[in-house]
Amino acid sequence: MKKIQFKANRLRDGIRLALALPLLGALALTDAQAASNLTVVDHAGTAVPGFRYLVETDSSHPTKPGVRDVNALSLSFHNSDAPVLAEGQSAADTATIESAQLQPNQRVFVSVLPYEGHSIGGAMVTLDASGNATVEVTTENNPIPTAQMSVYVFHDKFPINNAPDGANERGSAASCANDGFCPQDFTVQIMDGGGGYGVAGPGPVSTDAFGNPLGTTYTGSINIGECLHKDTFWL
Repeated sequence: MKKIQFKANRLRDGIRLALALPLLGALALTDAQAASNLTVVDHAGTAVPGFRYLVETDSSHPTKPGVRDVNALSLSFHNSDAPVLAEGQSAADTATIESAQLQPNQRVFVSVLPYEGHSIGGAMVTLDASGNATVEVTTENNPIPTAQMSVYVFHDKFPINNAPDGANERGSAASCANDGFCPQDFTVQIMDGGGGYGVAGPGPVSTDAFGNPLGTTYTGSINIGECLHKDTFWL
């Protein structure tokens, strides 16, 4: 009877050991999770302390110039999901990002929102073979500098290069009478893409950074810091 009991105990202990090994392996993997170093600066390279960060899967499709790709965006739709892998915040200008969801050679996108004084920023990163990376995100100082947009309308008679080809493609009163190409009859609309794809968006942009109609001509010099208050920005 004792001999039979001894064998049963050995079998039971073997089962316990077999169940414990996978658990120990899982704990070891958790302790060895990937860690990436994040630094936030402005365009002058000055540290930007205090920010929130978000790490998402980069589900965009990378392309190589000159290489045929049937999955390119010109032949297919882009992926609409970007699963969140990690998030957090830091009172300093650096942060250590740790997450068991960060995998070796994974492509991720890191978004940063500073607490104050700067706009949102981001960077695309490919993790190394250990699932780690060193990331530097550059943010824009507020107030955000204004920009000027120029539009050139031309009669593309030689569409192979999709570019203007000199005086023969310029619009004029004569070209309007001869071939019906009248640049003055064109209307240019600037659309705000935020929330405008797939759902009802804000629609066309009608005013500039100072609240005046698009196309307003300004004379003299303008101090944008005096015209825009930091609490009125649209980010």
